[in-house]
Amino acid sequence: MYLVCSDLEGIYTPEIWINVAEITGIEELRLTTRDISDYDVLMKKRLAILAEHNLKLDDIQAVIAKMKPVEGALDFLTWLRNLVPLVIVSDTYVEFAGPLMDKLATPPFSATRFPLTATVQSETISCASKTVKKRSPGPCKH
Repeated sequence: MYLVCSDLEGIYTPEIWINVAEITGIEELRLTTRDISDYDVLMKKRLAILAEHNLKLDDIQAVIAKMKPVEGALDFLTWLRNLVPLVIVSDTYVEFAGPLMDKLATPPFSATRFPLTATVQSETISCASKTVKKRSPGPCKH
């Protein structure tokens, strides 16, 4: 039996942070792990930029809601899922990818929760712990 595991961004969808940068005009949000290889350092920088510009989770989700899968992604995934089981494993967050997963006919998906100090979506985004991205899935624990 075969199983296909695949990433999300840059394969089936555009890069989320690059789209946020384009919509907000904040060029620093275009930084990726190609620019800053340490993911925790990159996310702390992104969080600082969001705080500096008073952007909230709702603002990012509004950008994501307008995003569309790359051309042919849904057709490819439909074809692939008829052949083998598929799981999308991503370093993005459930709160970011949810609307995109709906547009891809909701394939099985694994990601982590965004580390917020408050679960209210209109709250300012800030880090809930020293590690920006948790290594295991699930909500942040204090």
